[in-house]
Amino acid sequence: MTTLYTLHAGHRDCRVDVSFSRDVSDLRFSTGVINVKNSTEFSDKKGLRGCWGTDWPVSEKDSAGHKRETVGLGICLPQEVVENELPANKDNYPYVVKVNGNHLTYHISFCSDNESFGMHSEKEWYACLQEWKKALGVKVTVKTR
Repeated sequence: MTTLYTLHAGHRDCRVDVSFSRDVSDLRFSTGVINVKNSTEFSDKKGLRGCWGTDWPVSEKDSAGHKRETVGLGICLPQEVVENELPANKDNYPYVVKVNGNHLTYHISFCSDNESFGMHSEKEWYACLQEWKKALGVKVTVKTR
């Protein structure tokens, strides 16, 4: 498996291209976003999911000199590859994904409350995620090579 992340200047999202050395249609994979401590969740139940939360950027015992960070995380998968959206657990907001063939493309996005130009509330972030999905045209491609 080879994963390529493409981040364009001036964008807050990444395109994720995953290629496999063989057809993996018979396998299942997991992806999602990290469950930031005490985060809230958004999902459209069609491949778009995100969270908004605050935690230490390092372990609490190593937090001297660091402040807590508030971030938004998001993922947008092609609906046709989502086999199951699992409930959030203490670690993440997971999906079970079925790849048809040997290639998958999806997108991830992020923001920080520290940005002067970014989102500063879960309401703003979740609205941004929905606009982002529309801008992607969400005919995100799944290719068989």
